[in-house]
Amino acid sequence: MVPTGSWLLLQRWWITAPLAAGVVVWWWLFLVLVPRAYQHDQSEV
Repeated sequence: MVPTGSWLLLQRWWITAPLAAGVVVWWWLFLVLVPRAYQHDQSEV
């Protein structure tokens, strides 16, 4: 939603691309890495 809004308002790819990359990194961090680390910690107990 943020990258789409940025593109619709500003129409500048050099602003939209970093915003989109930030969203992808955020999703990857909290939807892939954190659950994997949590599962790894739970399996050690």
